[in-house]
Parts: sequence; structure tokens; C-alpha cells
Amino acid sequence: MSNNERRQVHMLARAYNLKSTSLGSGENRSTTVTKTDRTFIPNDKRYIERFISQAQQTVDATNALSIKQQAMMAKQNIYGPPTLSKKEKNKPKDKKERKKENAPKEVLQSRVVAADAAPISDANVGHRMLAAMGWKQGDSLGVTNSGIVNPIEAVIRQKGKGLGTL
Repeated sequence: MSNNERRQVHMLARAYNLKSTSLGSGENRSTTVTKTDRTFIPNDKRYIERFISQAQQTVDATNALSIKQQAMMAKQNIYGPPTLSKKEKNKPKDKKERKKENAPKEVLQSRVVAADAAPISDANVGHRMLAAMGWKQGDSLGVTNSGIVNPIEAVIRQKGKGLGTL
């Protein structure tokens, strides 16, 4: 089914309040139309004729725009690629490039994250729960106090390196 035929099916489906979807790509592209709760058959043929004429006007306007754009592109290609001003050359082209420009220029590698953070207060639920089980601040976790004493540090690492690198 061609693009224009598929577009017409979708427009007619909209006129009757049917749900239409297109699946697949290339030669295997197909359209599925399903009935909804709001699907109806109009009593007046003028309703469908009016809907089709409005849809045709929309299609004609879209085609006219695309023809105009194609003509502009062909005109640009005759003379080679368009030249950009210095401002346009230095301007970031897409969202990713703009984010890169606004990002901090220097990332501090091997820096401990939140090294100056305050310890968890005594009012914290987890702190109170551990204290109720016999833990005191400064002790390690475990039955025989054989666990780690120092807190685990989160370190900024270089992008693309493994977890074991600093």
C-alpha cells in the first residue's frame, strides 16, 4: 500500500472514529483499522464529503510545502553547500553539543564524593534501629565486630574505565 493510500485510510478512519495503525516498514507495511466505542456511521453523506474535502485541502497544502522545500534544496545544491557565518559555525548544532558546552570543563577525577558530609544523626531511623540491636557509633558491623570500620567512599572515576580504577 502506498503512502498516499495509507494516509487516506487513516483519514477515513478518523472520520468514522475508528482506530488505525500502520505497522512494518517498506514492502511489508500494513494498516490495521479497529472499531472503538465511539465508532459510528453518519446518516448524512455530506458529513463524509465535507471531511474528505477538508482532508484533501490539508494534503494539498502539505504537498505544496514539500514541493517548495524540494525546490529550495535543489537551488542550494546547484551552487554547492551553503556557507555559514562565523557565528553559525561556532553555534552548537544539537542538544547534546549544547549540553557539552555548558558542562564543567574540568572533572575532578579520583575525588571522594561528599567527603565533608555530616554523619547520620542520632534521630535517624536506621541509626536508632542499629543502636537498639547493640551497635555503638565507631563500632564495626557484624557478630564479632569483624566488619568494616571505615565507611565506604564513593569516588569519581574516569569515564570508560572499570570499577576497580581510580
